[in-house]
Amino acid sequence: MPKKIMSWFLGLILILPIALVTYGEGKAEVSVEPHLKKLRIYEREGRYEEAIIEGKMALEINPEDERVYSALRSVYTLAGKYKDALKISEKLLEIVKSKGLPVCGYIQKHALILEYAGRQDEAIRFLEGYRESCPKSVGKIVNGLRKAKSKGERFFPFPPPGR
Repeated sequence: MPKKIMSWFLGLILILPIALVTYGEGKAEVSVEPHLKKLRIYEREGRYEEAIIEGKMALEINPEDERVYSALRSVYTLAGKYKDALKISEKLLEIVKSKGLPVCGYIQKHALILEYAGRQDEAIRFLEGYRESCPKSVGKIVNGLRKAKSKGERFFPFPPPGR
């Protein structure tokens, strides 16, 4: 009798993990939400490197989630990593356009990062390319950037809010 129990127990130990994995296939949904939540907490606390790690983990789960790109763009900007923020912002614009979403808010933030990076002329040229898509906001921002540049000032508040 002990051999039967031992055989049964050994079989259960070997088969149960396989059954659980097989049963779980297709049922477990992996979400970016926990990573986005942690990213936002770390961002508020000024723990930018940890926030960036969470954002990258979220992108591994869903590389087309505009919310993740938007959050990462913000973190990189707050961390003063403008080159990385611009790369993320460019990818975000591609995704937003491909989904047919309005671009006006996204282009304004892209221009803001360009100005933070000391590239006011490029920010103006970039915005000019969207004058038809966002006539109200682009015109005001371009005029503000030009005026600020002529005075040797910044148009957008600096340092970025939260820094």
